[in-house]
Amino acid sequence: MSSWPDVLDWGRGEYEHTASELWPVAEIVVGQAAPAPAERVLDLGCGTGNAALLAARAGSEVVAVDPAARLLAVAAARLREEGLHAEFLQASAERLPFPDGSFDVVLSVFAVIFADDAERAAAEIVRVLRPGGRAMVTSWAPEGALFEAIGGVAGAVAALEAGSTETDGGVRVLSRYFVFRTTT
Repeated sequence: MSSWPDVLDWGRGEYEHTASELWPVAEIVVGQAAPAPAERVLDLGCGTGNAALLAARAGSEVVAVDPAARLLAVAAARLREEGLHAEFLQASAERLPFPDGSFDVVLSVFAVIFADDAERAAAEIVRVLRPGGRAMVTSWAPEGALFEAIGGVAGAVAALEAGSTETDGGVRVLSRYFVFRTTT
């Protein structure tokens, strides 16, 4: 089974325009995660760096991961423009190059939902999160043609939400849906 990075080259698109549309979502996600100064934050599927930028502004130690080298370069330039720092790594959500419990916070703003292997990506998020850490993952509503086309982590989240608010692994669902609209 081929993963999204092998099938679709995320670096070929001009996602800078989409990133500006998703900025309000990143603000809410990072605000809800409330990364503190000196906390280690992983922005998983960072794209152009919205969440990484906001977490760095909060004084957190940020690591940003994306499968697309071009998007990592865009994100790094955005942080440099503000005099902020983060570590940028090209990697897949299904194979994160970090030891267990490496992060206090894991953020993924409409990114990890595109992972080909949802269970593996979700397991990696839990693995790299320290005990008591916080993970914020956004997804499109778990219905309709887009959901059916991308499946992935959105399906795993929908399955989790259908049952209790806590998994056997101690993952707790804090919020079920995130709705936003553009006004133009």
